[in-house]
Amino acid sequence: MSTRVLILFSATFWLAACTNYQYVHLTSDLPKTADTEHYYLSDSLVYIDFDFNGNQLPVKIYFLNESQIPVYFDLTETLFFENGSLIQSAYGLAKGALDEKILIPAGKGAAFQFRPYMSSRRPFLKKKSKHVEISNGIRKESATGAKMEEQGRRFEIFISYITGDEKEITTSLSAKFKEDYVYFTTSKPEFFPSGSSPYCYYIEDENEGGQIAATILFEVASASLYYLMLEGLD
Repeated sequence: MSTRVLILFSATFWLAACTNYQYVHLTSDLPKTADTEHYYLSDSLVYIDFDFNGNQLPVKIYFLNESQIPVYFDLTETLFFENGSLIQSAYGLAKGALDEKILIPAGKGAAFQFRPYMSSRRPFLKKKSKHVEISNGIRKESATGAKMEEQGRRFEIFISYITGDEKEITTSLSAKFKEDYVYFTTSKPEFFPSGSSPYCYYIEDENEGGQIAATILFEVASASLYYLMLEGLD
């Protein structure tokens, strides 16, 4: 079940046919997985990784219980911050679609997707972007790009989980990310070298030619969320 709140702005322009993409790379001090390049957190009981890939900054969280005891993913105390300000809790984003605490059995995992952050185009950065080439070792594409520096937003995610039957023990882990670099190009995500990378999100601005309704979507304080029990890793 998903809950989605959309504020839709429409405008009409006379434009030539093209589709422009803005790809934003996130950076963090967290370690990355060697194979998939997911940023991750871990302690003696759980493993958590993050995937931001997709249109307009989804936050996908994979929570794996590596212990021999059940844990509860506490959505009420799992919090999303932007530039130091609290945006919402995971439970608040779910809007009743999930329980406050999600049981993660021993050796099992759960995958979630939230949209706590507003998508943001950066036309002022495009004006000062420079020609660059980006490669993933297989594909190489030309684009214009710019370091985001102080314009890059800072995100922090507090992950909380609970253990214990007779006495509950809450553990909180913090993950920090920052918008680091932005690319502007007409290459689709499946062709852009980092278009499917978990540390990269994109915004699509499509103009179909002629007199067009150029639609800009902002997803505000909403959750597009899935919950899937997965087999634990051997």
